[in-house]
Amino acid sequence: MLPACKRCRQQKKRCTRTADGSCKPCNLAWLPCSFLERSTSPKSRDRESQARINWLSELVNQTLPNGVTKIENIETGRDVALRLSPYTPIQTEGASQDESPESQPIPEDVDVDQISIATSRKCLHAYFRHVHRAYPFVDSEAALKDFESICEDAKGDLLWRTAVSCRLSMIIAIGFTTLQRVGEIQNDDGRVFEPCLKTVLQESLCHPNEESAGTLLLLGLYLLFKPSNMDPRAISGILTRQSMTLGLLNDPPHSPSHSPRSLELRRRLSWSIYVFDRMISISYGIPLGFPDKAMQVPLPSIMIHEYASPEGHQYTIALQVSRHVIALRQLEACIVQVIYNQNLSARHRELRRRIDDWYTQGCLLSSSALWEEDQLPFHNTITWLNVRYQNLLLLLYSPSAQGEDLDDDQILELQSAAQQYVKLSLILHEHRHLPINWITLCRLLSLAGVFLYCVMRWSPSHHDIPEVSLLVSLFEIYPPHWKAAHEGSRILRRLVDLMTKQKHPVIPLDQSSSASISNCGLDAELEFQAVKDGLASLLRETLGEASFYTWHLRSNVPGRKISDQVFPIDVLNTVPTAATQSAQFDLSQPGILTPADNPIGSSPMETQWMNFLGGLGSDML
Repeated sequence: MLPACKRCRQQKKRCTRTADGSCKPCNLAWLPCSFLERSTSPKSRDRESQARINWLSELVNQTLPNGVTKIENIETGRDVALRLSPYTPIQTEGASQDESPESQPIPEDVDVDQISIATSRKCLHAYFRHVHRAYPFVDSEAALKDFESICEDAKGDLLWRTAVSCRLSMIIAIGFTTLQRVGEIQNDDGRVFEPCLKTVLQESLCHPNEESAGTLLLLGLYLLFKPSNMDPRAISGILTRQSMTLGLLNDPPHSPSHSPRSLELRRRLSWSIYVFDRMISISYGIPLGFPDKAMQVPLPSIMIHEYASPEGHQYTIALQVSRHVIALRQLEACIVQVIYNQNLSARHRELRRRIDDWYTQGCLLSSSALWEEDQLPFHNTITWLNVRYQNLLLLLYSPSAQGEDLDDDQILELQSAAQQYVKLSLILHEHRHLPINWITLCRLLSLAGVFLYCVMRWSPSHHDIPEVSLLVSLFEIYPPHWKAAHEGSRILRRLVDLMTKQKHPVIPLDQSSSASISNCGLDAELEFQAVKDGLASLLRETLGEASFYTWHLRSNVPGRKISDQVFPIDVLNTVPTAATQSAQFDLSQPGILTPADNPIGSSPMETQWMNFLGGLGSDML
């Protein structure tokens, strides 16, 4: 018989144990239960542990089907799964039948309780050949040994999911997404390798330590490929707080308990969390989790057993890629500081030099990509390097937090970087190096905002931006359940139609008066405003209200440059009068006719209308 807790014994109440180990009366009273307290006496701890085991055994025996051996006579969880395999899982009452596409029932010929050993091994190696290079915090040798030991106990080519640890299942699931990208595995098999995300999150949060932090990082990497309710930004926030709580931002003091191998893995975990936090922050346009100066940890270095391994060359390349990615995230963090603080704009030239230096170092590293046997890794390819270089330029020339307008040269640099980014992203997709995940989607959405900003601010060149149509094709690569991508495609198609109408307007001859031309310009500006509002709403919904990618879309439609003349949208609704002539037009500006230069209009009013219609219709008539 189970003993009662201290509170129930004092109040002489019936003590009923719950699933979490406490008692029901204490839970209802929102008070701590003595069952959860650690006993100081070894005998008391043993007695309480045995009582808890007996209670759990009784609970499990009640749920087992008739005819199955009791839990006391079963040694491992794998034996439980083997005995339950002929039975159909019991459906939970009240479960919803209309779930999301990812939670639909799996076909009958697919067994969700078993996974293929060959496919799992392939996913495992794919993870260590690609993802591990940017996040080298997992002990690859230990993980592969654990997997092989599990396979030795398996019968046939199938492996019970219950036999695979939570951490190992996350690695296999992430490796599966890499194989999906290169087309080496069928998409229909993905449901079999999906881990239970809630279980992983619960286990990582209940026992905060270095191992659980690594598992939580694996969860964040996996969620990048899933448009589910779990947000990678939330995982990044939890990770940064756990890293500070566990002291991962500082090197631990020398202690006999820390072997050189465990110390190096701890450092790699610290930098992996740093890289993940920076990647999320830059992609979503949100503030960094912690400043760079808080990182007081040496960079990752090769370990002795890796150097002496027959695959020492691969370990060396992985560490070089890791350090290069860290340098990229550090450079992005410096650029973000300029975005948030315009007083640091004088550092543009220095940052541009650092960007070029980072690119040069990457070119030296890209020679190792020639020895790759397939398309799995891409962090050392020249195409990926070029895309990252253009993304750095996009960040460097982005509008600041103060909302100050960019000059003509900066707008041209911004537009050129965006155009090159789209072209290079298509090349990445052709080479099967473009990951279809949240990071790529967020950066494509920010590109849509950049193109719209350039169109609204730099009208003479907006007729020749074919990359907007190419960006639409990139959005359409995403599967249908990525709703944000297809909404972005719809908005950009509308922008392409507007640019086509502006380039080839159709105005009937009987309606080619000045009033018709004015209405045509007004309609175009209103349509541009509608596109801008729709895109701004999509960016806020996907990236968040705090994203700096939405700053240049929050204000009203700015004046657009047309034939060296700036016309705000309000001018289209205003009829020029003698009282507003001097306020609306500066006749001393270049490109503005004066009555003496105008052979048709003889009065200032007629000359003003000629300037207005000439500027408005220069690209339309």
